[in-house]
Amino acid sequence: TSGGDITVDNEIFYVDQISIKEVGLASGWTDADQQLHIPQTALQSYNQLAWFDGVADYTTIADHNDFTFGTGSAEGDSAFTVSAWICPNVVENFPILNKDGSSGEREWSIHLNTAGDLEFYTFDDSASAFVGRKYDTALTVGKWYHVVGTYSGNEANSGFDLYVNGQEVDDADKSTGSYVSMEPGTATLDIGRHVAGSIFGNGAITEVSIWNTELSQAEVNELFNDGKALDATTHSESSNLIGYWRNNGLATWQDLTSNDRDGTPTSVTETILLPAGVD
Repeated sequence: TSGGDITVDNEIFYVDQISIKEVGLASGWTDADQQLHIPQTALQSYNQLAWFDGVADYTTIADHNDFTFGTGSAEGDSAFTVSAWICPNVVENFPILNKDGSSGEREWSIHLNTAGDLEFYTFDDSASAFVGRKYDTALTVGKWYHVVGTYSGNEANSGFDLYVNGQEVDDADKSTGSYVSMEPGTATLDIGRHVAGSIFGNGAITEVSIWNTELSQAEVNELFNDGKALDATTHSESSNLIGYWRNNGLATWQDLTSNDRDGTPTSVTETILLPAGVD
């Protein structure tokens, strides 16, 4: 040895034990954080979301007068807004949120249609009529979207607006018949199911909310929150929030408002795991 260095010339040597120790924690979003096959149990926690299989899975909430926004007469409809985060595995025929039972029970619906386009409209059941708006661009499989439908209550197509990820996107009327007003019904409020068509969503839905007011563009942007789902109970219009459900996997989806109208997942057996903090 010389000066602290070790010089070995054509020699073989053996070391009985070698240990490698990690010192400190990496900062920022590291590659290891995204490789879930590398256990990081001390560093990560997970969110478990119910995954609808497109066959019979949905979450249902009992009927309540607060979810009905029509009088069934020329007195007109009331303003309201519906919002959700969705990740469709199949975009065609993807029910999001509706109060749309069989004939005689149809009130309103927001969903992706047979082409994967977002639609939001209200029904006048006895007249077999509806009014609303649609977005003439199919959404993409496997991506998370924040979707919002607002309605002024004016019984006309012009009263509806659609938003995807904070951007207003409604670009076509969706209507038929001579619409007067929604008629109060007793259909359940369903997440991921369209009763009348026996259609079930394939994918994930969460952060579902209903408001008894027409949210403005700025208020929709506040809810979108630059792509990180806002806790709706902290929104500036939270006093008008009448129902708010976060996907709770196979367990009861609690209504996070003080109204306590919980949702019951039905036929759901599959879940998707997301590392906490992944948006």
